[in-house]
Amino acid sequence: MNASEYSENLSAPQFSDRQKRNLIVILVSLFPVVFSVLIFSIVVVAGNISFPEKVGTKSEFGEIVVPENKSTISKKFTIAGTISDLPKDQWIYLVENREGLFWPKYSLGNKKVTWTKSLSAHGKKGHFSSYLLVKVDPKGRQVFEDWFKTSRKTGKYPGMADIEFAQAVAKIRVKTK
Repeated sequence: MNASEYSENLSAPQFSDRQKRNLIVILVSLFPVVFSVLIFSIVVVAGNISFPEKVGTKSEFGEIVVPENKSTISKKFTIAGTISDLPKDQWIYLVENREGLFWPKYSLGNKKVTWTKSLSAHGKKGHFSSYLLVKVDPKGRQVFEDWFKTSRKTGKYPGMADIEFAQAVAKIRVKTK
């Protein structure tokens, strides 16, 4: 074996034009994912962003005990739980969330109590809904009470697009039979 044959054997492996094109396609297709992860990481770190904790079925302010989280419910069902003592300027409401909208169901007050309510599921068969206990201040309480008053007066119960004024303290997700 002469020197030129030896140096050819040591050189990098040769790729066909097809292999080169495939490699370029793969690298180009991965670029948006890698770039997105990089930008997301920079925004989270530089912006000191923290993500909210997941809301469970129980917190220091209240709990939903019936129905169980991730269970299947009938069109008419019972929902029950407890409310813990709250600061005097805070109230708990039971709210339904489905299809991206919120419907206040009941004011549960701000005193330590065990509660039970009968509800009708409005979601279609097989659809998921969430029921939340939300804590509100006097301004949030007024928003809900105005919604109840207007809805009873007009007979129309429109869903609310957002309830950013309320803090979820307990949540269950159920499926309609």
